[in-house]
Amino acid sequence: MLIGSSRKLAGNIRTLSVSISNYGISNVNSFKYLGVFLSNDLTWSKHIDYLTSKINQRLGLLRRIKYLLPFKAQVLFYNGLVLPLFDYADVVWGDKNNITLMNKLQTLQKKAGKIILDKPLYSSASEALGKLNWITLEQRRFYHRCLFVYKCVNGYIYHSMDLLTAGDVHGYNTRNKDKLRLPHVTRNWGKQRMCYQAVNDWNSLEIDIRTSLNIKLFKHKLLNSL
Repeated sequence: MLIGSSRKLAGNIRTLSVSISNYGISNVNSFKYLGVFLSNDLTWSKHIDYLTSKINQRLGLLRRIKYLLPFKAQVLFYNGLVLPLFDYADVVWGDKNNITLMNKLQTLQKKAGKIILDKPLYSSASEALGKLNWITLEQRRFYHRCLFVYKCVNGYIYHSMDLLTAGDVHGYNTRNKDKLRLPHVTRNWGKQRMCYQAVNDWNSLEIDIRTSLNIKLFKHKLLNSL
């Protein structure tokens, strides 16, 4: 797979030719790695299309069998078979300033809520999410990124990010001394990196949330702040 920007890939670039022991390796524009589709133009359109197809299939099944299921079983169906698709690896592909792609998934969450509540598709989506006590997918992605940083900072998981506070860098007693230093980027594209987004989200939290004594308390405070 030849990786580059859409503009450069559309230019006059020679075809990539790779062979091993005289066996030619096929060229591809995308491939699935650990459940996530990686594309040669470094966008997530292919992965979102994949998610949309799978989620629509499962919501179609829920719509067909919902009359057989009590309300709690329908919610369990969503939590067990639909929500994990929304959540899986969302710290990697989520947001990236692509509102159009993220709205495609948000529409599906709203659709699921209306199916469970037996509401018409043209009814209020916000009302449906409120009755089910669901936060939006954008809020879920924010929650997951902040939780990831909390685990890194407090040694719950191994990571290769250089997580230093502003106070560690310059030693001055400034207002932001307890916030993490943002990773250095040279172009706007670098701000789409997961580590940059996650640290930026973390710094937006109140210090009372960031300094929670344990992960259970951190989750509780973070959810209440959304």
